[in-house]
Order: sequence, then structure tokens, then C-alpha cells
Amino acid sequence: MQEKNQKKQQQFSQFFARRKGRSLSKPQQLAMNELLPTLAYDLNEGFEDKAETLIFEFGFGKGEAILHRLDTDPDAYIIATEVYQNSLASFLCALPTQHRARVRLNSEDGFPFFDAMQDNKFDEIWLLNPDPWHKKRHHKRRFVQMDRLNKVASLLKPNGLFLATTDVSYLAEWTIEHVINHKAFEWRARDKSNWETAPDNWKQTSYETKGAKGSSKMVYLKFYQKPVYKKDRS
Repeated sequence: MQEKNQKKQQQFSQFFARRKGRSLSKPQQLAMNELLPTLAYDLNEGFEDKAETLIFEFGFGKGEAILHRLDTDPDAYIIATEVYQNSLASFLCALPTQHRARVRLNSEDGFPFFDAMQDNKFDEIWLLNPDPWHKKRHHKRRFVQMDRLNKVASLLKPNGLFLATTDVSYLAEWTIEHVINHKAFEWRARDKSNWETAPDNWKQTSYETKGAKGSSKMVYLKFYQKPVYKKDRS
């Protein structure tokens, strides 16, 4: 059983994303060299103890949603992971000095980092426009899997929000099917206005404006952890 669990963990820790694209500008490289290390998450720092609202974003891209939330919500603290260096560098250069104390980052493979987070920690977890992995043989690479949702559930506080956005219709269907079949979550949507309406305090990102291959209309899937959910400790 232990060997089986280890293999399963290794499967989820496989890394498929690009790390780097075009060459970084001098300011971007400077930010990567000097600023990024100061924002690295340290479990012993007590970062989350300062937060009224603690948010985790998996794969934050240019971090536009993070920047907007920091600008408009002084009580929000954010832990986020992104491995693509060009996006990281863009985010670091755009991050105002006054907000740095409320952000901690991981720039390596996000799955082991995510799995190492402590239970019952976050008010919100964001999965914004993840790679849909269009080919059927790649569906196992999608973030939303039942075992992965176990970890999401363990990290959220009671009534915590799991927000998943996409403009790819069949990825939205995949996400809904998996999450509503997980015992930890409830989907409170009554009609399509729920998933067609962005969350409160939301700013449209450049990705939402541009769209992507296979895209249609952006959907905002808001799932909440059931208050009575008992976390699986096995």
C-alpha cells in the first residue's frame, strides 16, 4: 500500500510545464536574482498567521488576479506557485513594494510544494485557466483529479472557496463532474448566471480578454467546502 501511494504521489509530481521562453530583460533578471529569493515561502516564518484572508493560487501566470486582489483587499495574503520564469519576472516587476510583505512564492514544481502545505489553512484556492491538455492521453495531467481534490479539500477551511476558471468548455465539464462527485465540495449554482459571473472583487485578466485555443466563453466555477466535511487523514 505504501509503495502504491508513493507511485501515485510521483505521478502527480511529474512536471510538464515550460520553464523559460524568450530572454529576460535586465530589470526582469535583476528581479529574479534579488527579489524572488526574498519572497520565497518559509513554513517557519509564520506568514499565514498575519492573514485575515489566506489565498493560494496554483500556476499564477503574470499574476494579474493576485495584483488586483492585493490592491483592493488589504487583509489578503497570498501564497502562489509559478514555474515559468518569464511570467514570474513580469509579476515581480509589477509587484508594488508596499505589497511584498503579503506575498510568498514558489518557483519550482508546484505539485510537491502544494502537497507539503498544512491542512485547514486557506480561505480560497484558485486554479485560473489551467492547461486543458486537449489530447485524451494527456487528461491525466490535468490538475483536477479526485486524488488532487483530496488535497484541495484538506487545505481549505470550512466553507472555503475553490475557484476554477476556464474558457474551454470540455475542461469546464471535466472540472464540474469531478468536483461535484467529491464528497468535500458543494456547487451552489442555481443557473448559468452563477458560472458566467466573475467572483466579487474581480478584474478581467489579459488572458480572459485574449482567449486561447479551443476557447469559448469564460466560466467561473465556484465550489465550496462543506462545513461538515471530515478530512481524510489516511
